[in-house]
Amino acid sequence: SNLFIQYTFTMVLAVIPFFAKYVLGVGPKETSIILLSAFIVEMPMLFVWGRLAVKFGAKITYMIAIALFFIFLLPFFIVRGVIGTAITSGLLGATLGGIIVLSDVLISDVIDEDELKTRTRREGMYFGVNAFVTRFAIALEAASIGLVFTLTQYNPYIFAQPKSFLLGLRFLVAGLPALAMLIALLIMIFYPLAGRRLADIRSQVETLHIEKSLKK
Repeated sequence: SNLFIQYTFTMVLAVIPFFAKYVLGVGPKETSIILLSAFIVEMPMLFVWGRLAVKFGAKITYMIAIALFFIFLLPFFIVRGVIGTAITSGLLGATLGGIIVLSDVLISDVIDEDELKTRTRREGMYFGVNAFVTRFAIALEAASIGLVFTLTQYNPYIFAQPKSFLLGLRFLVAGLPALAMLIALLIMIFYPLAGRRLADIRSQVETLHIEKSLKK
C-alpha cells in the first residue's frame, strides 16, 4: 500500500511543473504557488487527522485519507486555471498529512504484533523494509513518465506541444495516481490490525513491556 501511495506522491510532484507550463501556460512563480498551497494546508490538518485517528482508529482514518486523496486528484482532469489548480492542490494537502502520519502508526502496530510473536522489538527491520519497498516508486514514476512522454510525442525543444501530450499530462497527474491510490485503498481493506484485535495486541504488549522491565 505504501508503495502505491509513494508512487502517487512522486508522480504528482514530478508532473506538476510540466502541467503548469504546458497545460496552464504559466511560469515558475505560479508553479510554486500551486505546490506551496498543498503544504500550507497540510500543516494544520496534521492535528485534525490525529484527532480523527484517536476517534475512529488508525486504519479507518488512513483509508478515509486515501479515499479523499483519490477524489481530490480527479479535478486535475478538467482544471484549466491557476486558481482551480491551487485549490485542488490544497485539497490534496489536506489529506496528505493524514496519510503521512498514519502510515508510521500502522507500521508501529505491525511491530507490536511482531513483538508478541518473537519477544523481540524490531523497529529498524520493519521501517527499513518499508523504506526499501517504497524506493521502487521512483523507478515506477520514471518509467511511467518516460512511456507517456514517448507515446504522446513530447518535444522538449518546442513550447506548443501536441494535444496528445497535454492529455498525457492529465493522465500522469490524475489518472495513474488515482489508480494507484485506489489499489492502495483496496489493499488496506485486508489490513487486519484494527478494532478489538488491535486493542488486545496493545494490551498484551503493555503487559509484555512490564514483564521485560521487571526482568531487568
